[in-house]
Amino acid sequence: MFILAAVGSAVGLGNIWRYPFTAFDNGAGAFLIPYFIALLTAGIPILLLEHIVGSRYGGAAPVAYARASKKWEFLGWLPTMVAAMIIYYYIVILAWALNFVGFAATRAWGDDPSAFFFGEFLQVPANPFEFGGLNIPVTIALLFIWILTYVACSRNIKKGLEVVNKFLLPVMFVSMVVLMIYGAALPGAGVGLTALFTPNFDRILDPNIWVAAYGQVFFSVSACMGIMVTYGSYLPKKTEMVNTAFTIGFADSLMSMISATAIFGILGYMAVAQGVAVGDVAAGGAGLVFAVIPVALNLMGDVGLIFGTFFFVCLFITGWTSFISLMEAFVAPFVVKFNAPRRKVYAVLCVSGFSISLVYATDSGLLILGIVSFVLDYGLALGGFLQAIAAAYIIKNLPELKAYANEHAIIKLGNWYDVCIKYIFPGIVIVMTGFWINAVVGGRVGAVNYPPDVLLVFHGGSIAIMLAAIIYFTRTPWKTPIFDQKN
Repeated sequence: MFILAAVGSAVGLGNIWRYPFTAFDNGAGAFLIPYFIALLTAGIPILLLEHIVGSRYGGAAPVAYARASKKWEFLGWLPTMVAAMIIYYYIVILAWALNFVGFAATRAWGDDPSAFFFGEFLQVPANPFEFGGLNIPVTIALLFIWILTYVACSRNIKKGLEVVNKFLLPVMFVSMVVLMIYGAALPGAGVGLTALFTPNFDRILDPNIWVAAYGQVFFSVSACMGIMVTYGSYLPKKTEMVNTAFTIGFADSLMSMISATAIFGILGYMAVAQGVAVGDVAAGGAGLVFAVIPVALNLMGDVGLIFGTFFFVCLFITGWTSFISLMEAFVAPFVVKFNAPRRKVYAVLCVSGFSISLVYATDSGLLILGIVSFVLDYGLALGGFLQAIAAAYIIKNLPELKAYANEHAIIKLGNWYDVCIKYIFPGIVIVMTGFWINAVVGGRVGAVNYPPDVLLVFHGGSIAIMLAAIIYFTRTPWKTPIFDQKN
Protein backbone atom coordinates (compact mmCIF):
# COMPACT_ATOMS: atom_id res chain seq x y z
CA MET A 1 0.00 0.00 0.00
CA PHE A 2 2.93 2.36 0.71
CA ILE A 3 4.32 1.92 -2.81
CA LEU A 4 0.87 2.61 -4.25
CA ALA A 5 0.53 5.80 -2.16
CA ALA A 6 4.05 6.98 -3.00
CA VAL A 7 3.67 6.22 -6.71
CA GLY A 8 0.30 7.97 -6.59
CA SER A 9 1.99 11.07 -5.21
CA ALA A 10 4.88 10.87 -7.68
CA VAL A 11 2.89 10.03 -10.81
CA GLY A 12 0.73 12.94 -11.87
CA LEU A 13 1.12 16.32 -13.53
CA GLY A 14 4.90 16.12 -13.16
CA ASN A 15 4.94 13.31 -15.73
CA ILE A 16 2.03 14.09 -18.04
CA TRP A 17 2.20 17.88 -18.05
CA ARG A 18 5.66 18.95 -16.87
CA TYR A 19 8.11 16.45 -18.36
CA PRO A 20 7.06 16.92 -22.04
CA PHE A 21 7.29 20.71 -21.96
CA THR A 22 10.54 20.67 -19.95
CA ALA A 23 12.07 18.31 -22.49
CA PHE A 24 10.70 20.41 -25.37
CA ASP A 25 12.12 23.64 -23.92
CA ASN A 26 15.51 22.01 -23.32
CA GLY A 27 16.31 20.50 -26.68
CA ALA A 28 14.30 17.23 -26.44
CA GLY A 29 17.06 14.69 -27.08
CA ALA A 30 19.59 16.92 -25.32
CA PHE A 31 17.50 16.62 -22.15
CA LEU A 32 17.31 12.82 -22.04
CA ILE A 33 20.82 11.98 -20.81
CA PRO A 34 20.93 14.72 -18.11
CA TYR A 35 17.50 13.58 -16.93
CA PHE A 36 18.53 9.96 -16.36
CA ILE A 37 21.85 11.00 -14.80
CA ALA A 38 19.89 13.25 -12.45
CA LEU A 39 17.51 10.39 -11.62
CA LEU A 40 20.33 7.99 -10.73
CA THR A 41 22.67 10.42 -8.96
CA ALA A 42 20.10 12.50 -7.08
CA GLY A 43 16.45 11.59 -7.61
CA ILE A 44 16.53 8.04 -6.28
CA PRO A 45 19.33 8.61 -3.69
CA ILE A 46 17.56 11.64 -2.14
CA LEU A 47 14.17 9.92 -2.36
CA LEU A 48 15.69 6.99 -0.49
CA LEU A 49 17.35 9.29 2.05
CA GLU A 50 13.97 10.87 2.81
CA HIS A 51 12.32 7.47 3.21
CA ILE A 52 15.05 6.36 5.63
CA VAL A 53 14.93 9.60 7.67
CA GLY A 54 11.13 9.42 7.89
CA SER A 55 11.17 5.76 8.92
CA ARG A 56 14.10 6.08 11.33
CA TYR A 57 13.00 9.20 13.19
CA GLY A 58 9.26 9.30 12.48
CA GLY A 59 6.93 12.17 11.66
CA ALA A 60 6.73 14.96 9.10
CA ALA A 61 9.97 16.51 7.82
CA PRO A 62 10.53 19.09 10.63
CA VAL A 63 9.73 16.46 13.27
CA ALA A 64 12.09 13.89 11.75
CA TYR A 65 15.02 16.29 11.38
CA ALA A 66 14.47 17.77 14.85
CA ARG A 67 14.71 14.26 16.29
CA ALA A 68 17.84 13.58 14.25
CA SER A 69 19.44 16.75 15.66
CA LYS A 70 17.72 19.64 17.43
CA LYS A 71 20.04 22.06 15.63
CA TRP A 72 18.91 20.84 12.22
CA GLU A 73 15.17 21.18 12.52
CA PHE A 74 15.28 23.87 9.82
CA LEU A 75 16.13 21.17 7.26
CA GLY A 76 12.57 19.98 7.64
CA TRP A 77 11.07 23.45 7.29
CA LEU A 78 12.87 24.18 4.00
CA PRO A 79 10.98 21.51 2.00
CA THR A 80 7.82 22.57 3.84
CA MET A 81 8.22 26.12 2.51
CA VAL A 82 9.04 24.81 -0.97
CA ALA A 83 5.89 22.70 -0.77
CA ALA A 84 3.91 25.89 -0.11
CA MET A 85 5.24 27.49 -3.31
CA ILE A 86 4.39 24.35 -5.28
CA ILE A 87 0.87 24.24 -3.84
CA TYR A 88 0.06 27.71 -5.20
CA TYR A 89 1.80 26.89 -8.49
CA TYR A 90 0.36 23.38 -8.95
CA ILE A 91 -3.29 24.21 -8.46
CA VAL A 92 -3.53 26.47 -11.49
CA ILE A 93 -2.64 23.52 -13.74
CA LEU A 94 -5.49 21.60 -12.10
CA ALA A 95 -7.74 24.58 -12.90
CA TRP A 96 -6.71 24.39 -16.55
CA ALA A 97 -7.33 20.63 -16.62
CA LEU A 98 -10.77 21.08 -15.08
CA ASN A 99 -11.70 23.65 -17.73
CA PHE A 100 -10.47 21.31 -20.44
CA VAL A 101 -12.92 18.63 -19.31
CA GLY A 102 -15.68 20.89 -20.63
CA PHE A 103 -13.65 22.04 -23.64
CA ALA A 104 -13.03 18.42 -24.68
CA ALA A 105 -16.71 17.54 -24.44
CA THR A 106 -17.60 20.35 -26.87
CA ARG A 107 -14.32 20.57 -28.80
CA ALA A 108 -14.27 24.25 -27.90
CA TRP A 109 -10.69 24.68 -29.12
CA GLY A 110 -11.75 24.34 -32.76
CA ASP A 111 -9.17 23.73 -35.49
CA ASP A 112 -6.33 25.62 -33.82
CA PRO A 113 -5.94 24.39 -30.21
CA SER A 114 -2.73 26.35 -29.66
CA ALA A 115 -4.31 29.68 -30.59
CA PHE A 116 -7.32 28.80 -28.44
CA PHE A 117 -5.25 27.94 -25.38
CA PHE A 118 -2.84 30.87 -25.41
CA GLY A 119 -5.19 33.42 -26.93
CA GLU A 120 -8.87 32.85 -26.25
CA PHE A 121 -8.53 30.87 -23.02
CA LEU A 122 -5.52 32.41 -21.20
CA GLN A 123 -5.31 35.67 -23.18
CA VAL A 124 -1.53 35.81 -22.69
CA PRO A 125 -0.23 39.38 -23.24
CA ALA A 126 3.00 40.26 -25.03
CA ASN A 127 4.26 42.05 -21.92
CA PRO A 128 4.47 39.65 -18.95
CA PHE A 129 3.64 42.47 -16.54
CA GLU A 130 0.33 43.47 -18.14
CA PHE A 131 -1.69 41.67 -15.50
CA GLY A 132 -5.09 42.72 -16.82
CA GLY A 133 -8.19 41.36 -15.09
CA LEU A 134 -8.97 37.95 -13.64
CA ASN A 135 -9.66 35.09 -16.01
CA ILE A 136 -13.18 34.11 -14.91
CA PRO A 137 -13.12 30.40 -15.96
CA VAL A 138 -9.74 29.88 -14.23
CA THR A 139 -10.86 31.79 -11.13
CA ILE A 140 -14.04 29.73 -10.79
CA ALA A 141 -12.06 26.49 -11.22
CA LEU A 142 -9.55 27.63 -8.56
CA LEU A 143 -12.35 28.40 -6.10
CA PHE A 144 -13.99 25.02 -6.73
CA ILE A 145 -10.73 23.12 -6.24
CA TRP A 146 -9.83 24.93 -3.01
CA ILE A 147 -13.30 24.23 -1.57
CA LEU A 148 -13.13 20.59 -2.70
CA THR A 149 -9.67 20.26 -1.14
CA TYR A 150 -10.77 21.73 2.17
CA VAL A 151 -13.79 19.43 2.40
CA ALA A 152 -11.70 16.38 1.50
CA CYS A 153 -8.71 17.12 3.74
CA SER A 154 -10.60 18.36 6.78
CA ARG A 155 -12.56 15.11 6.79
CA ASN A 156 -9.41 13.01 6.42
CA ILE A 157 -10.37 10.94 3.37
CA LYS A 158 -6.96 9.26 3.11
CA LYS A 159 -8.39 5.76 2.71
CA GLY A 160 -10.78 6.96 0.02
CA LEU A 161 -7.92 8.53 -1.95
CA GLU A 162 -5.95 5.28 -1.70
CA VAL A 163 -8.89 3.46 -3.29
CA VAL A 164 -9.14 6.12 -6.01
CA ASN A 165 -5.40 5.83 -6.74
CA LYS A 166 -5.61 2.05 -6.84
CA PHE A 167 -8.24 2.31 -9.58
CA LEU A 168 -7.21 5.48 -11.38
CA LEU A 169 -3.46 5.02 -11.77
CA PRO A 170 -3.85 2.00 -14.06
CA VAL A 171 -6.61 3.80 -15.97
CA MET A 172 -4.41 6.87 -16.46
CA PHE A 173 -1.53 4.64 -17.52
CA VAL A 174 -3.68 2.89 -20.12
CA SER A 175 -5.01 6.24 -21.38
CA MET A 176 -1.48 7.53 -21.92
CA VAL A 177 -0.47 4.29 -23.66
CA VAL A 178 -3.45 4.72 -26.01
CA LEU A 179 -2.36 8.29 -26.76
CA MET A 180 1.23 7.15 -27.22
CA ILE A 181 0.26 4.44 -29.72
CA TYR A 182 -2.09 6.77 -31.56
CA GLY A 183 0.47 9.59 -31.66
CA ALA A 184 3.23 7.25 -32.84
CA ALA A 185 1.02 6.04 -35.69
CA LEU A 186 0.35 9.53 -37.08
CA PRO A 187 2.06 10.51 -40.37
CA GLY A 188 5.33 12.26 -39.54
CA ALA A 189 5.37 11.05 -35.93
CA GLY A 190 8.83 9.61 -36.48
CA VAL A 191 10.23 13.12 -36.87
CA GLY A 192 9.04 14.03 -33.39
CA LEU A 193 10.20 10.75 -31.83
CA THR A 194 13.61 11.13 -33.44
CA ALA A 195 13.89 14.60 -31.89
CA LEU A 196 12.89 13.19 -28.48
CA PHE A 197 15.18 10.16 -28.34
CA THR A 198 18.24 11.26 -30.32
CA PRO A 199 20.89 12.68 -27.95
CA ASN A 200 22.02 16.14 -28.98
CA PHE A 201 25.63 16.24 -27.83
CA ASP A 202 26.06 19.79 -29.12
CA ARG A 203 23.69 21.04 -26.40
CA ILE A 204 24.33 18.51 -23.66
CA LEU A 205 26.85 20.82 -21.95
CA ASP A 206 24.30 23.64 -21.71
CA PRO A 207 24.10 24.24 -17.92
CA ASN A 208 20.47 25.32 -18.10
CA ILE A 209 19.52 21.85 -19.30
CA TRP A 210 21.16 20.28 -16.26
CA VAL A 211 19.39 22.68 -13.89
CA ALA A 212 16.08 21.80 -15.56
CA ALA A 213 16.85 18.06 -15.42
CA TYR A 214 17.53 18.00 -11.68
CA GLY A 215 14.54 20.23 -10.99
CA GLN A 216 12.29 17.98 -13.08
CA VAL A 217 13.47 14.82 -11.34
CA PHE A 218 12.82 16.22 -7.86
CA PHE A 219 9.46 17.66 -8.86
CA SER A 220 8.36 14.45 -10.54
CA VAL A 221 9.29 11.98 -7.78
CA SER A 222 8.00 14.38 -5.08
CA ALA A 223 11.42 14.65 -3.42
CA CYS A 224 12.48 17.63 -1.28
CA MET A 225 8.85 18.61 -0.63
CA GLY A 226 8.44 16.86 2.70
CA ILE A 227 6.08 14.29 1.17
CA MET A 228 8.44 11.34 1.12
CA VAL A 229 9.76 11.98 4.65
CA THR A 230 6.16 11.93 5.85
CA TYR A 231 5.40 8.78 3.85
CA GLY A 232 8.58 7.20 5.21
CA SER A 233 7.26 7.67 8.74
CA TYR A 234 4.32 5.39 7.85
CA LEU A 235 6.60 2.53 6.78
CA PRO A 236 6.69 -0.68 8.82
CA LYS A 237 10.17 -1.11 10.33
CA LYS A 238 10.97 -4.15 8.18
CA THR A 239 10.21 -2.47 4.85
CA GLU A 240 12.67 -3.01 2.00
CA MET A 241 13.19 0.70 1.36
CA VAL A 242 15.97 0.49 -1.24
CA ASN A 243 13.94 -1.58 -3.68
CA THR A 244 10.91 0.60 -2.95
CA ALA A 245 12.76 3.80 -3.89
CA PHE A 246 14.01 2.30 -7.15
CA THR A 247 10.50 1.05 -7.96
CA ILE A 248 8.99 4.50 -7.41
CA GLY A 249 11.75 6.24 -9.38
CA PHE A 250 11.55 3.96 -12.41
CA ALA A 251 7.72 3.80 -12.40
CA ASP A 252 7.69 7.59 -12.41
CA SER A 253 10.21 7.75 -15.27
CA LEU A 254 8.25 5.20 -17.29
CA MET A 255 5.15 7.40 -17.10
CA SER A 256 7.23 10.43 -18.13
CA MET A 257 8.61 8.60 -21.16
CA ILE A 258 5.16 7.41 -22.22
CA SER A 259 3.76 10.94 -21.93
CA ALA A 260 6.66 12.47 -23.83
CA THR A 261 6.38 9.85 -26.58
CA ALA A 262 2.69 10.66 -27.04
CA ILE A 263 3.32 14.42 -27.15
CA PHE A 264 6.34 14.27 -29.47
CA GLY A 265 4.58 11.89 -31.84
CA ILE A 266 1.84 14.48 -32.25
CA LEU A 267 4.45 17.26 -32.55
CA GLY A 268 6.12 15.32 -35.35
CA TYR A 269 2.82 15.08 -37.20
CA MET A 270 2.26 18.82 -36.78
CA ALA A 271 5.81 19.66 -37.90
CA VAL A 272 5.52 17.65 -41.12
CA ALA A 273 2.06 19.06 -41.84
CA GLN A 274 3.33 22.63 -41.41
CA GLY A 275 6.72 22.05 -43.02
CA VAL A 276 8.70 23.31 -40.02
CA ALA A 277 11.09 21.85 -37.44
CA VAL A 278 9.71 20.16 -34.34
CA GLY A 279 11.09 22.92 -32.14
CA ASP A 280 9.15 25.53 -34.13
CA VAL A 281 5.78 23.80 -34.34
CA ALA A 282 4.33 25.06 -31.05
CA ALA A 283 4.99 27.46 -28.23
CA GLY A 284 6.80 25.72 -25.40
CA GLY A 285 6.33 26.24 -21.71
CA ALA A 286 3.60 25.15 -19.37
CA GLY A 287 0.88 25.19 -22.02
CA LEU A 288 2.44 22.64 -24.38
CA VAL A 289 0.31 19.63 -23.39
CA PHE A 290 -2.93 21.63 -23.48
CA ALA A 291 -2.07 22.93 -26.95
CA VAL A 292 -0.88 19.62 -28.44
CA ILE A 293 -3.11 16.80 -27.12
CA PRO A 294 -6.28 18.43 -28.55
CA VAL A 295 -4.69 18.13 -32.01
CA ALA A 296 -4.75 14.32 -31.67
CA LEU A 297 -8.26 14.41 -30.21
CA ASN A 298 -9.47 16.36 -33.25
CA LEU A 299 -8.03 13.67 -35.52
CA MET A 300 -9.94 10.94 -33.64
CA GLY A 301 -13.29 12.28 -34.82
CA ASP A 302 -16.29 11.56 -32.61
CA VAL A 303 -14.27 9.13 -30.52
CA GLY A 304 -12.06 12.05 -29.56
CA LEU A 305 -14.99 13.77 -27.83
CA ILE A 306 -15.47 10.84 -25.45
CA PHE A 307 -11.81 9.94 -25.03
CA GLY A 308 -10.76 13.57 -24.59
CA THR A 309 -13.31 14.21 -21.85
CA PHE A 310 -12.31 10.98 -20.11
CA PHE A 311 -8.60 11.85 -20.44
CA PHE A 312 -8.88 15.30 -18.87
CA VAL A 313 -11.08 13.96 -16.06
CA CYS A 314 -8.36 11.41 -15.28
CA LEU A 315 -5.65 14.06 -15.58
CA PHE A 316 -7.48 16.29 -13.11
CA ILE A 317 -8.11 13.54 -10.56
CA THR A 318 -4.58 12.09 -10.64
CA GLY A 319 -3.17 15.60 -10.34
CA TRP A 320 -5.54 16.40 -7.49
CA THR A 321 -4.59 13.29 -5.49
CA SER A 322 -0.93 14.34 -5.79
CA PHE A 323 -1.98 17.83 -4.69
CA ILE A 324 -3.63 16.34 -1.58
CA SER A 325 -0.34 14.59 -0.71
CA LEU A 326 1.47 17.90 -1.03
CA MET A 327 -1.10 19.63 1.16
CA GLU A 328 -0.73 16.98 3.85
CA ALA A 329 3.07 17.30 3.81
CA PHE A 330 2.68 21.05 4.34
CA VAL A 331 -0.03 20.93 7.00
CA ALA A 332 1.27 18.04 9.15
CA PRO A 333 4.26 19.96 10.62
CA PHE A 334 2.03 22.82 11.77
CA VAL A 335 -0.46 20.46 13.38
CA VAL A 336 2.36 18.90 15.43
CA LYS A 337 4.47 22.02 16.06
CA PHE A 338 1.61 24.20 17.28
CA ASN A 339 -0.75 21.44 18.41
CA ALA A 340 -3.31 23.05 16.10
CA PRO A 341 -6.59 21.49 14.90
CA ARG A 342 -6.26 20.07 11.39
CA ARG A 343 -9.44 21.76 10.18
CA LYS A 344 -8.27 25.17 11.33
CA VAL A 345 -4.88 24.79 9.62
CA TYR A 346 -6.51 23.60 6.40
CA ALA A 347 -9.01 26.48 6.54
CA VAL A 348 -6.23 29.06 6.84
CA LEU A 349 -4.21 27.41 4.07
CA CYS A 350 -7.15 27.12 1.65
CA VAL A 351 -8.34 30.71 2.15
CA SER A 352 -4.83 32.18 1.85
CA GLY A 353 -4.03 29.74 -0.95
CA PHE A 354 -7.00 30.86 -3.02
CA SER A 355 -6.01 34.50 -2.57
CA ILE A 356 -2.38 33.90 -3.57
CA SER A 357 -3.19 31.59 -6.50
CA LEU A 358 -5.31 34.33 -8.09
CA VAL A 359 -2.10 35.87 -9.47
CA TYR A 360 -2.02 32.90 -11.87
CA ALA A 361 -5.58 33.67 -12.96
CA THR A 362 -4.52 37.04 -14.38
CA ASP A 363 -3.59 37.49 -18.03
CA SER A 364 0.09 37.22 -17.06
CA GLY A 365 -0.43 34.01 -15.08
CA LEU A 366 1.34 31.76 -17.58
CA LEU A 367 4.44 33.96 -17.70
CA ILE A 368 4.59 34.28 -13.90
CA LEU A 369 4.32 30.50 -13.79
CA GLY A 370 7.53 30.31 -15.83
CA ILE A 371 9.43 32.45 -13.32
CA VAL A 372 8.16 30.46 -10.35
CA SER A 373 9.02 27.17 -12.09
CA PHE A 374 12.62 28.35 -12.43
CA VAL A 375 12.73 29.26 -8.72
CA LEU A 376 11.36 25.86 -7.78
CA ASP A 377 13.86 23.95 -9.93
CA TYR A 378 16.69 25.43 -7.93
CA GLY A 379 14.81 25.38 -4.61
CA LEU A 380 14.18 21.65 -4.89
CA ALA A 381 17.82 20.96 -5.77
CA LEU A 382 19.00 23.14 -2.87
CA GLY A 383 16.75 21.28 -0.45
CA GLY A 384 18.22 17.96 -1.55
CA PHE A 385 21.74 19.41 -1.32
CA LEU A 386 21.27 20.50 2.31
CA GLN A 387 19.83 17.12 3.28
CA ALA A 388 22.80 15.35 1.68
CA ILE A 389 25.36 17.69 3.31
CA ALA A 390 23.74 17.33 6.72
CA ALA A 391 23.67 13.52 6.60
CA ALA A 392 27.21 13.22 5.21
CA TYR A 393 29.14 16.03 6.93
CA ILE A 394 27.18 17.81 9.69
CA ILE A 395 24.95 15.42 11.60
CA LYS A 396 27.15 12.64 10.17
CA ASN A 397 24.43 10.04 10.50
CA LEU A 398 24.76 8.68 6.96
CA PRO A 399 26.43 5.42 8.14
CA GLU A 400 23.65 4.92 10.69
CA LEU A 401 20.96 5.59 8.07
CA LYS A 402 22.59 3.20 5.60
CA ALA A 403 22.80 0.46 8.23
CA TYR A 404 19.14 1.04 9.12
CA ALA A 405 18.08 0.63 5.47
CA ASN A 406 20.40 -2.33 4.81
CA GLU A 407 18.98 -4.30 7.73
CA HIS A 408 16.10 -5.48 5.55
CA ALA A 409 17.42 -4.59 2.09
CA ILE A 410 17.74 -6.95 -0.86
CA ILE A 411 19.80 -4.33 -2.71
CA LYS A 412 22.38 -3.13 -0.20
CA LEU A 413 23.50 0.49 0.06
CA GLY A 414 27.24 0.42 -0.57
CA ASN A 415 29.93 2.82 -1.69
CA TRP A 416 27.89 3.92 -4.70
CA TYR A 417 25.41 5.56 -2.34
CA ASP A 418 28.15 7.40 -0.42
CA VAL A 419 29.62 8.70 -3.67
CA CYS A 420 26.24 10.06 -4.82
CA ILE A 421 25.33 11.68 -1.48
CA LYS A 422 28.78 12.98 -0.54
CA TYR A 423 30.31 14.03 -3.83
CA ILE A 424 28.40 13.81 -7.12
CA PHE A 425 25.12 15.47 -6.19
CA PRO A 426 26.57 18.23 -3.94
CA GLY A 427 29.18 19.04 -6.58
CA ILE A 428 26.55 19.36 -9.29
CA VAL A 429 24.38 21.65 -7.14
CA ILE A 430 27.35 23.92 -6.42
CA VAL A 431 27.93 24.29 -10.17
CA MET A 432 24.17 24.77 -10.73
CA THR A 433 24.20 27.63 -8.22
CA GLY A 434 26.62 29.61 -10.37
CA PHE A 435 24.50 29.18 -13.48
CA TRP A 436 21.31 29.98 -11.58
CA ILE A 437 22.80 33.28 -10.41
CA ASN A 438 24.01 34.01 -13.94
CA ALA A 439 20.53 33.38 -15.36
CA VAL A 440 18.87 35.65 -12.78
CA VAL A 441 21.38 38.46 -13.31
CA GLY A 442 21.07 38.04 -17.09
CA GLY A 443 17.28 38.25 -16.93
CA ARG A 444 16.64 35.06 -18.90
CA VAL A 445 14.37 32.27 -17.68
CA GLY A 446 14.14 29.44 -20.20
CA ALA A 447 13.31 31.02 -23.55
CA VAL A 448 11.84 34.21 -22.06
CA ASN A 449 13.72 37.44 -21.33
CA TYR A 450 12.70 39.47 -18.28
CA PRO A 451 14.09 42.72 -16.86
CA PRO A 452 16.98 41.57 -14.60
CA ASP A 453 15.90 43.86 -11.75
CA VAL A 454 12.46 42.20 -11.75
CA LEU A 455 13.98 38.73 -11.48
CA LEU A 456 16.37 39.88 -8.75
CA VAL A 457 13.50 41.35 -6.73
CA PHE A 458 11.32 38.28 -7.24
CA HIS A 459 14.04 35.78 -6.38
CA GLY A 460 15.45 37.87 -3.56
CA GLY A 461 11.99 38.42 -2.12
CA SER A 462 11.15 34.72 -2.33
CA ILE A 463 14.37 33.77 -0.55
CA ALA A 464 13.88 36.42 2.14
CA ILE A 465 10.30 35.32 2.88
CA MET A 466 11.28 31.65 3.02
CA LEU A 467 14.25 32.32 5.29
CA ALA A 468 12.17 34.45 7.64
CA ALA A 469 9.50 31.74 7.84
CA ILE A 470 12.06 28.97 8.41
CA ILE A 471 13.81 30.93 11.18
CA TYR A 472 10.52 31.76 12.90
CA PHE A 473 9.18 28.20 12.81
CA THR A 474 12.50 26.73 13.88
CA ARG A 475 12.82 29.06 16.88
CA THR A 476 9.23 28.51 18.03
CA PRO A 477 9.04 25.93 20.86
CA TRP A 478 7.25 22.65 20.16
CA LYS A 479 3.82 22.41 21.75
CA THR A 480 3.87 18.64 21.23
CA PRO A 481 6.56 16.70 23.16
CA ILE A 482 8.19 15.06 20.13
CA PHE A 483 11.55 14.43 21.79
CA ASP A 484 10.06 12.31 24.57
CA GLN A 485 8.50 9.90 22.10
CA LYS A 486 10.29 6.73 21.03
CA ASN A 487 11.65 6.85 17.50
